[in-house]
Amino acid sequence: MRKKILFLLLFSSSIFVCSAADPHEGLWYPWKIKEIIYNEMRRAGLGLSLDQLYSSEQHSIKDAIVKIGNGEGTGTIISDQGLLLISYQTAYPYLTFLSQGEKNYLKEGYFASRKEDEIPCPHLYATLLVEEIDITDEVLGAIPEKIPEYKRTELIEKKIQRLYEKYRSVYSDSIEIKPVNYGNQYHLTCYKRFTDIRLVGVLNTSVSTQGAVLEPHSWPRYNANFALFRIYVDPDGEPNHYDEENVPYTPQYAVPISIQGAGEEAFTMIWGYPKQTQRSVSSFEMLYRVKVEGKAKMEAIEQIIPVIKKDVAQKINEPYNQVRFFQNLYNQYFEIKQELSNLTALDIVDEVLEREENMKRWIFSDDDRYDSYHTLMSDLDTLFKKQNSDLVKTYWYANIILQSSSMLMMPYYIPDCTPGNRTDDEIEEILQQYRKRLPYINKEIEVKLIQAMFSLFDQLPEQYRPKIKPFIAKYYSNNNAAFAKAIVESSIFSSEENLKNFLKRPKMAIYLRDPLIRYYEELTKMIIMSKPHIDFLEQALIPLHRDYAWVQQQSTRGTIDRFYSDANQSLRVSYGNIEGYKPADAVTYHCSTNHIGLLYRLKGELDARQYPFPEELKTLLYEQDFSSYEYDGELPISFITNADYAHQAPGAAVLDASGNMIGIAIDVNKEALGGDYFYNKRIHRTICIDMRYIMFLIDKYAGASYLFEEMTIIQ
Repeated sequence: MRKKILFLLLFSSSIFVCSAADPHEGLWYPWKIKEIIYNEMRRAGLGLSLDQLYSSEQHSIKDAIVKIGNGEGTGTIISDQGLLLISYQTAYPYLTFLSQGEKNYLKEGYFASRKEDEIPCPHLYATLLVEEIDITDEVLGAIPEKIPEYKRTELIEKKIQRLYEKYRSVYSDSIEIKPVNYGNQYHLTCYKRFTDIRLVGVLNTSVSTQGAVLEPHSWPRYNANFALFRIYVDPDGEPNHYDEENVPYTPQYAVPISIQGAGEEAFTMIWGYPKQTQRSVSSFEMLYRVKVEGKAKMEAIEQIIPVIKKDVAQKINEPYNQVRFFQNLYNQYFEIKQELSNLTALDIVDEVLEREENMKRWIFSDDDRYDSYHTLMSDLDTLFKKQNSDLVKTYWYANIILQSSSMLMMPYYIPDCTPGNRTDDEIEEILQQYRKRLPYINKEIEVKLIQAMFSLFDQLPEQYRPKIKPFIAKYYSNNNAAFAKAIVESSIFSSEENLKNFLKRPKMAIYLRDPLIRYYEELTKMIIMSKPHIDFLEQALIPLHRDYAWVQQQSTRGTIDRFYSDANQSLRVSYGNIEGYKPADAVTYHCSTNHIGLLYRLKGELDARQYPFPEELKTLLYEQDFSSYEYDGELPISFITNADYAHQAPGAAVLDASGNMIGIAIDVNKEALGGDYFYNKRIHRTICIDMRYIMFLIDKYAGASYLFEEMTIIQ
């Protein structure tokens, strides 16, 4: 077997390990690092030039980092033949789609033995940044300050349309213009979008999710959270939809893989596309998002959790899309609950209030600033005090009830079912839409979910509740359980036969009495009633967001001379060191995990039942045949770094000081939740899967070491 392996002699330990340093906050645009941040990275241990990090003139690290889908995660190109490494959780929805046929890739896993066996993955696409530039002056130049918000928006939209016309003639690739820092800046992004992406290899779900499905943000971690895909292009090397004539993509740059690893205090960089942070919002908004909006979501999800928790664990290997929704719902619940706890425990609110005191001093120290911004804080305070928490609850209760039930969403996905005459072709088209939704329905769970949600309405004032009780009293003898069962088993949407019979002989009386349709309509009325309140807040916040972020930026520049914008699905880089942490008194977490901890975990009966682990892999771990992937007789599995990152963007590349890949970022620790609002340098950690574990599994367990021939491996 031919491998491209580079053996590096460590003449200077500073290349890979730096002295312990404070964690560095910041999600930086690679193209805006420039001298001050770059010099800090060099002092922390970085061994690369600016052009090696980002360049529009030559190949650089940015040419190997892609955004997956619409920001679901990050992927890294790791070979000269377009091999793409992403996180398992990012791949999960696409694997679910592929698993609807004869092969269940979730349960069995899959590794192609040759390129011809790689599986086309519809709907999956990857976006590669070509260049990003600041065009703020071109967008905002000559926009008057004192004009109504609607007029400002109108003028900016006209300018942006003209700029699209201008820059389309400059760039041959796709372009996008979007606001940054709440509209204080504007960036133009040039990118390539690859749409022929094929599955190369993935492990079964039990290995990929070990100890993580219902334990979000947990540390220590032992799941092999990765999947391999390949980018294909046309014979000329350009992005193209799936075609048998397409060939593997030859990238400008592929990230080398290090199986040398990195130890405690080693320098790390994280390259990825974090989805969203809100570090430029006020304390008033932060408290509203968590304590009012977040609490409303949490109350709704709490009704579902007892129903879904067992089912998620039991059905994790099934190609059942609602399982994924339940996982996301449970994760959201956990995150909100932990954010509420951390707001107090980590003094996040106090930190933001201190920042706002500095902002006020900056405003009041200058007459022009005073004239422009002296009411900013009071305006924000007044706006959030006006919010009706009952209407917020009404909006989120109804949304979560609907979205948690595939049955209740049938009228949304198949809206053309009102009584009326239809041709046979029209009926068949509706039935085809119905058949597409069937794989997402588990009737046993649906009945439990619908019934569990009724107690939510008792937490709302009478005028906000769905007007469904008279209907249940009249037709179901006030029996909520019977009503829930009827929705699932007796509706026109309960079976293809029921729907077909109704469409052929539509009667308004049947339609109006249908339990599913009646409940769906009442829930949508709740949303329609409460949405204007939600929309008013979002519209009122637009100019306040912009002013708050501007004042924050300007007042910060005078002290530490640096400012980064909130994450917005654009390419960012952060840096720090591998480091453990102390979450509480007498509790200390080490910075890495290994196979010993995994084997100990597997001895637990609960884990063995929920996540059946392959015996052949367990044997490999017991025999300790780790080859060159071991460290001091152990197989490294994961590590944590204090490098800043958001919790919504799994799969980011974790690189060492020389730009070699040592892991992929999959999560942040639970103590870091709330970090979307304020970064806590003492306790924020990003959880990463070690490349040595990934390579061991590809080689020793999956038997796919042939893939190594196209990689550059640092040993």
